[in-house]
Amino acid sequence: MKIGNKIDNEKKRVMSFYRYLDNLKNKKAQLIGKEIPLMLARFFLLIIIVLVIAGTVASFYSKECDIRKAEAQLLAKQVSECLIKNGVLHELDIEKCNLRIDKKEYYISATLFEEDKTKVAESDVLGNKDFEVYCKLEKKMKYPLECLEQKYLLAGKNMLELLIGIRKFEKNV
Repeated sequence: MKIGNKIDNEKKRVMSFYRYLDNLKNKKAQLIGKEIPLMLARFFLLIIIVLVIAGTVASFYSKECDIRKAEAQLLAKQVSECLIKNGVLHELDIEKCNLRIDKKEYYISATLFEEDKTKVAESDVLGNKDFEVYCKLEKKMKYPLECLEQKYLLAGKNMLELLIGIRKFEKNV
């Protein structure tokens, strides 16, 4: 009987070990079944975060920023401050304003009108003289100029008109 008891005890131990393994397999299957949706949700969330970051970076760096208009305004201010002192035209010579510009890419025209604003008293031009015509044909060019026209009323009822044209498309966009 002792041998039979030992065999029965051994069978019971083996059977309990197999039940234990079956329980582990069931628990693993249950755990895996519960973790798969969580892992998919995490993976989906990670994909969304990566796409949002990539979209934000792409939209930020893909925008063109044309600064020629601001550059034309600053240039007009610099030229007017050089030519006009206390509301009086100092000297109509743009060359003496010490502007650091590429004359192929810029056009600056200063015209002094008399009191009736139809007669030209004096005029001075610096840069590419074709730009005056191109400013009027701006819509027809492949890379349009940025043109700015400003008028200044001077003491003595004279008027100074500045026309600034900037082409630097590749450098400023």
